[in-house]
Amino acid sequence: SDLLGVDIELQPGGFFGESALVGERRCRATATAREKCTLLLLRAEALASAGVDVAPLRLKWLVRLMQMSRIFRDQPEHTLRRIAGLVSLRNYDAGDVVFEEGGPADAVYFLCEGNVAFTTLTMSR
Repeated sequence: SDLLGVDIELQPGGFFGESALVGERRCRATATAREKCTLLLLRAEALASAGVDVAPLRLKWLVRLMQMSRIFRDQPEHTLRRIAGLVSLRNYDAGDVVFEEGGPADAVYFLCEGNVAFTTLTMSR
């Protein structure tokens, strides 16, 4: 199980929210901008609407999670281009909450600059 109340910080180049690709509907932590940051937001519903087959991405996420590697690294270039066309850019100021624990898990976030921290208030298994 996850550690209760543990802060984790993410640096540029990192991503989070990939659980949206495996059908999770609630976030397991609260993400808060520690400093001004820019995030690319890829909504799970945008992938589905664009006809991107997320089943291989779901499987890849599970495998990558186990291997502790990046999720989209080995995707074909044409797939990455389609995905890149679906993202939106969002800016957050220090202290802004990106999402809250228990809120909808509906997007993957790619950190472009800044710093984001995660806090878990409940135990998960």
